[in-house]
Amino acid sequence: MAFFAFLGGQWFPLPAHGVLHVIGTCVPSYWLTQAAHTGIGAPAWGVDGWLVVAVWSVGAALLAGWAYRRDTKRP
Repeated sequence: MAFFAFLGGQWFPLPAHGVLHVIGTCVPSYWLTQAAHTGIGAPAWGVDGWLVVAVWSVGAALLAGWAYRRDTKRP
């Protein structure tokens, strides 16, 4: 969690350009931080934010399903 918080700009603002900004916009913690900013008057998410959160959600669900099936196969 701390790693994703770091990458998502929850500890400090991300730069407007550069590698850290590109990496930050690919993790859901960045978009959750942007959602918090929306509550205080910032513009709403674009398609990018919804796409990143959706892809991470599907990936986490698939990983959880795989782990569950692997665990329940044990005798």
